[in-house]
Amino acid sequence: MAGNTKKTKGFSNNQRAGSSRRKVLVTMAGASLSAMATKGAEAQAGGLSPTQIANFDAAWQAFNNMASIPQDQSPLEWLLDADVRVFRVSDDNAWESGRDNVIAKFYGLLVNGKPGPIFDPRAFGLPDFSNPNMAKGNRNKGNGALWIDTDGSPNDILSYTFKFKGNLLGVLHAR
Repeated sequence: MAGNTKKTKGFSNNQRAGSSRRKVLVTMAGASLSAMATKGAEAQAGGLSPTQIANFDAAWQAFNNMASIPQDQSPLEWLLDADVRVFRVSDDNAWESGRDNVIAKFYGLLVNGKPGPIFDPRAFGLPDFSNPNMAKGNRNKGNGALWIDTDGSPNDILSYTFKFKGNLLGVLHAR
């Protein structure tokens, strides 16, 4: 066979190349399945489900990787509730609401191709998943989230409370 239809290990070059969107979806699906299998041990009676824990982890990782994922392919689209509300880190007042608006505002934090801000809720210990539909960390209890901003301010350790609506993140507080 000639050109880009040549078969290699059962796939044509076109199939092997795949789209960026498909690669992101396959990566997210694989990460979610793998995470659900390992997150079961972190799930506590009466607390978050393994699926919610996997979605929590996938969401903060998608946020941290925004600089390498186009906005229209962001996994946040499938991890945030349509009516998600996000509150400002500085004063805990409303910052943005609605999935599309939140994602656009998150991507607005990126500065000329530089890495975006980093939020790592596992940097200092395991998040508290013991409450139904809620993941939280407290800087005073040693399991706060590492926050690295793009504005040149010093790194910080934040307390946070993320609430779920079903398996999707619905309310995000960090301070």
